[in-house]
Amino acid sequence: MTLKIKQLKADGGLGAIPIISDSAILWSNTTSEPINISGVSFTNSSSSSSSVSNGLVCSNNTININSNGITVATLDEGKVSINVTGALTLPNGLTTQRPETSITGDIRYNSSNNIVEAYHSDGWKSLTPAPYNGFRYFTVETSTYFISDNDYCVGVNYNDYVSIYLPSGITGMNFIIKDESGRAIVNNITIYPSSGQLIDGNESYAILGNYNSVSVYFGKTSWYVI
Repeated sequence: MTLKIKQLKADGGLGAIPIISDSAILWSNTTSEPINISGVSFTNSSSSSSSVSNGLVCSNNTININSNGITVATLDEGKVSINVTGALTLPNGLTTQRPETSITGDIRYNSSNNIVEAYHSDGWKSLTPAPYNGFRYFTVETSTYFISDNDYCVGVNYNDYVSIYLPSGITGMNFIIKDESGRAIVNNITIYPSSGQLIDGNESYAILGNYNSVSVYFGKTSWYVI
């Protein structure tokens, strides 16, 4: 990768010192004045170049990144503002690809359940509105499904064994799981609670009868079958 600097202006005078390495440019500013960098472009030999036009402007509490005047990110009193008319692309991945370590406020798109979700202290929670104000329904047509907070009635219609994974339980949470295929005697539907939780004192619960259904709810510390 080569670095091309067309024009460099440091409002901090001699107090602003660029430190250039193979992968980064660090600015050491010993003054209270902002640093203005204009006309910087980065080119990788294996891809087309990208540039920041008219500067990357940094002050004590503001960073402005402008590309033809369409993108501005502002940090002000801990707030980040993105003033564009397009869209913000979230991290996108399966339920099994969630970060191993998460903190409250993390947000991502869950491609397994087709929902936007955020992390809270007791687990990942759906931010996608329910499709209906009352009866929320989802059809499972795969061998594995992770129930989200946005679900209520989950119908299973798949010609093979199915594993259903409950979310991390919160007191009062409840779901209905129904065998819609009429093949549960042969293709059992097994329900698994979240790690560290039980369902009726066991690590799993199976629907073994054709067209059978089960209602589960979370009490204080565990899942229970009605």
